Amino acid sequence: MPVHVVLLSILFLLSLPSQARIHELTISGDSRLAFHIESFGFNTNGVAEFDVKSFGVAPLPDEAVGWHMGFVFRKVSSESDAIANVEEATESGTCLLDDNSNKEGDTNKALADVRWEAPPHSKDWAAGWKHTHTIQPGEEGMYQIIFCRCKPSDATTTVSFDINLALYNIKGNSRDYLPAGESALPLLYFASAFVFAVMGGMWIYMCRTSKEFVHHIHLLMLMLVGLKMMSSLFHGVSFHFVKMYGHPVGWQIVYYIFTFLKGIMFFSVIMLVGTGWSLLKVSRLWGLFCVCFFFSV
Repeated sequence: MPVHVVLLSILFLLSLPSQARIHELTISGDSRLAFHIESFGFNTNGVAEFDVKSFGVAPLPDEAVGWHMGFVFRKVSSESDAIANVEEATESGTCLLDDNSNKEGDTNKALADVRWEAPPHSKDWAAGWKHTHTIQPGEEGMYQIIFCRCKPSDATTTVSFDINLALYNIKGNSRDYLPAGESALPLLYFASAFVFAVMGGMWIYMCRTSKEFVHHIHLLMLMLVGLKMMSSLFHGVSFHFVKMYGHPVGWQIVYYIFTFLKGIMFFSVIMLVGTGWSLLKVSRLWGLFCVCFFFSV
C-alpha cells in the first residue's frame, strides 16, 4: 500500500473526536435556533458544572424588544430521543425554554427542566455565568444540554460563546466522568484484552507443538490476535483515564493506531486465506491480492 495512503488513514483516525467528559467548546457565529451540546447518564448525586464565557449575539438586539435565550438541562430516555427533541423543536418553532411538556410520562414530572437563561443585561454577557446542578434521589437518568435562542428568532442572528462543561457522577470520594451506563467499560476492555492474550498464548502453544502443519498464514493470524489484544488494552486505558480525569490524556491516539493496524491486518489475513496464499505461491496471485486488498481498504 502506498505510504501516503497509510499516513492519510492515520491522520484521519487521529482527527476523530475523543470521548472526553470535560468539555471546552467554542461556538462562533451559530445561527441555529436550538442545538444539542451534550448528553450524559447520571446517578444520584451526579453533578453538571456549567460555565459560559464571552457570550455574544450579532447583530445585538434592541433592548426594548428584548431577548430570550439560554440553556436547557432536561431528562431524556435515550441519545436518539435527545436528538429528536432538538429536531422537533426546530421544525415546530417551539421554544424549549418555555416548554413544560415531558415525553417520559408521569415518572419524569417530579423534575422540571432546568433552565439557565442569559442575563437580562447584555453588558453582563462578556463576564459569563456559572451554574451547578446536582442530581437528587429519584432524578437519576440520562440528561441533555440544549442551547435555545427563542428571541430574536430570525435567521440572520448568530450567537457566539465559550462553554466549559464538566459532567460526572460521585462514587465514594472520587469523581467518575463516565456516564452511568459506561462506568464498567474500562474493566470490560481489560478483560477482553486478557482473553485475547490467553488465546494468543494457546495459539503459540499449538503452533509449537504442531510445527509440521504451521504455515506463514498462521503467524499472521497470531499477529492479528496480538493487535486485537493491544487495541482492547489501550481502549480500556483510554476509558480509564476518561473515568478518572475526564480526558483520555492522549491514550486514544495509541488506541487509534492499533485499531488501524488491526484493521489492515484483518483484511490482509482474509484476502490471503481467500486467495490460497498458505497453499500456493505468492507470485501467482499477488496482482489479484493487491486489487482485492485495495478495494477492501
